[in-house]
Amino acid sequence: ADWMTRHFLELAAEKTEVVFLTGMRRARGLNFNLAGKEITLKKDVKYLGLVIDSGQTFGAHVRKVCEKADNTAAALAKLMPNIGGPGQKKRMVMAGVVDNIILYAASVWAGAM
Repeated sequence: ADWMTRHFLELAAEKTEVVFLTGMRRARGLNFNLAGKEITLKKDVKYLGLVIDSGQTFGAHVRKVCEKADNTAAALAKLMPNIGGPGQKKRMVMAGVVDNIILYAASVWAGAM
């Protein structure tokens, strides 16, 4: 808190989340308070589009990314009849979009797979 005050920074308590990266067992019984508001301990948090869980397995991240990629592919597939069908270039664009969704931050989470 002192460091933040010296650097004129402030945390928004309503947006703050806590996850222990060493395992939830050690964290049981710990309470966090920020500006009088209790911060709850979570099993996973989303940070810069990456879901980080307490076990650093990235299973929740992979599930959410797969769901997002599936929904995006389905939405793009619905557009195909309106733009002249699934030509090679259109399929390449669709594959590129889905690949980018799936591979975002892969250098961080791929080692856990």
